[in-house]
Amino acid sequence: MINPPPDGIERRPVTAAPRILQGAPVALLTTRHRGNSNVLPIAWHMPLSVEPPLVAVAIEKTRYSLDLVLDSEEFALNFPGRALLHHVQYLGSLRGEDIDKFEATQLETFDATHITAPLIHDCVAWI
Repeated sequence: MINPPPDGIERRPVTAAPRILQGAPVALLTTRHRGNSNVLPIAWHMPLSVEPPLVAVAIEKTRYSLDLVLDSEEFALNFPGRALLHHVQYLGSLRGEDIDKFEATQLETFDATHITAPLIHDCVAWI
């Protein structure tokens, strides 16, 4: 006998499953190639290896940032705190090939030590 679900359980389509599976914090992926910089909110990232240090990210193939990452072969992950919540939401609504997201948001950046991708001030961590 199959028991019915408890009261108050809302059925969702199977296509909503990825929202449950996204357990990682949102990061702001930054990249730069030939003077073009971009920032992209990203939730699909994970560590692959400590030695050598490798991190995997999933970027939709039509995203402008993907071209910059593939061409530069580098990126940074910036982990924003609560103070940047509205910036994260706003950045997700902009297209980097149409607008300079750093200029639009006035996010302050600084140089990384080993890569050319900019790092964003007011984040709690950077990789």
